[in-house]
Amino acid sequence: MLMDPLDDFNTYIVAKESSAIVGFISITPPQKNTYSIDKYFSRTEIPFAIDERTFEIRLLTVVKAYRGKPLALLLMWAAFRWIQSFGGATLMASG
Repeated sequence: MLMDPLDDFNTYIVAKESSAIVGFISITPPQKNTYSIDKYFSRTEIPFAIDERTFEIRLLTVVKAYRGKPLALLLMWAAFRWIQSFGGATLMASG
């Protein structure tokens, strides 16, 4: 298991088949003004403003048996819609 301080306040959208987790995606909200991308870039290097409507998606994970199927797309779509429902205007991700 990989842990990160962001995990304490991130939201996870989880896909299951029966009781087995087959994929998930993590959403970092703007309230703490702390993001995973901060580990890799300084804020001055990021070519857009980060404000109270900036969310980050991270950790898109799909188990091997479900790769090449629509699950990753569906998880990303669910994250986009979740962010939109909470007033997100800017979305960042790294991969």
